[in-house]
Amino acid sequence: MAPSRKYRGIISGRIRQQAGDSGDDNDWLAIYGDLMSLLLVFFVLFYIFSVTGQLPLLSEALQAYQSEETMRAENIPETQQTLTPSPDNSEITISIPSEILFDLGQADLKPKAMSFLAEAVDSIKSILVDDPDAQIRIEGYTDDIPIHNWRFRNNWELSAARAIAVVRYFIEDEQFDPSKLQAMGYGEYNPVVPNDTPLNRQKNRRVEIKVVKPPSRSDETQVPPNSADETRKKREKAAQDAATKLLKGEGK
Repeated sequence: MAPSRKYRGIISGRIRQQAGDSGDDNDWLAIYGDLMSLLLVFFVLFYIFSVTGQLPLLSEALQAYQSEETMRAENIPETQQTLTPSPDNSEITISIPSEILFDLGQADLKPKAMSFLAEAVDSIKSILVDDPDAQIRIEGYTDDIPIHNWRFRNNWELSAARAIAVVRYFIEDEQFDPSKLQAMGYGEYNPVVPNDTPLNRQKNRRVEIKVVKPPSRSDETQVPPNSADETRKKREKAAQDAATKLLKGEGK
């Protein structure tokens, strides 16, 4: 007796499965299932943000991120680095935009960053010829857009990690004496311009390499330290301590 039509259909389906036929006609079900899962995740996230009152903050962050990304794609900094001496010539600052050295929200040096850092190193070495006892201070700065991911909880940690990455380059690639290097992270707290436009935020995202010349003994005896200098030194020491803990993996 020949099998019924329904039974023949079941057998035919099993044969197709054994032959490797996954049933292309039903592939849309997997896509539909993925889409529904994503929509559910979005609804849950938006519900959580609305309950906690963070939905406006999320919207502002997304808008700021989109504007920053658009600007990054259309407006790469024309000035790749600047060299500026202090009024009393006790410090020489080399400022490099963060976009040249790092990707957004990252602290790993880009491959293209090496050439820019090598150029800065050449300038520093020429300075050290006249002042071999000078110290080299690497300072990281960000804009005021909040960051919180699996690696960095805030801009302060990001800026310190970027400073440490440059210090590692100086030690591992350029063989600088580690005792002459300092790493500091200032986050968004020392902007050069207000963080009110994408262009200004771009200016504030930077890494500064400072060559600090040692004071002469005559200067030490003639110029007594004032309260502003003491405050600045304490702030720099606190930033350096935080960067050192992050380098050792002890930052919390």
